[in-house]
Amino acid sequence: MDFDTTIIEDGVNVMQKRTIIEPAIEGVRGNPKLRPVGVSVAYTQDMLIEYKRCMDDPVYFIKNYCKIISLDKGLVNFDLYEYQEEMIRDYHENRFSINMASRQSGKCVYNQTLIKVRQKSTGKIVEIMIGDFYRWKKFKTIPVEVAIDFIKSNSRTNKTV
Repeated sequence: MDFDTTIIEDGVNVMQKRTIIEPAIEGVRGNPKLRPVGVSVAYTQDMLIEYKRCMDDPVYFIKNYCKIISLDKGLVNFDLYEYQEEMIRDYHENRFSINMASRQSGKCVYNQTLIKVRQKSTGKIVEIMIGDFYRWKKFKTIPVEVAIDFIKSNSRTNKTV
């Protein structure tokens, strides 16, 4: 089997000339707008000013850089309602916030958020992950007490209060 050393020789020549070969950035999953890990970017002064503005004003960032797919218009900027802007600003300005909001109003909860549930039969209060509670509520194949006991015994983060 014959080996071709031209690639190695080219590499040595490049290193001797101290030329840096930059790989073509193909992006993540073929999307050139998503840089792969480890690719550095040279920021201009304007880019840094824009970065700071986005960091200081999440509503500005969402309106200008977050996109959604509209069935009618394709990829469009995310357009916030006034109450959503107010909520985002409140969250940004106040570290601890509580909402009194209706269901299905464009908010979400982390799957592993701990909630407290009281067992009706024993009165015992148990802390479980909301994701586990949701799965139980969705399927309702077993009584809540059995579900809580099962979740409690099979989870590292759930605990009795």
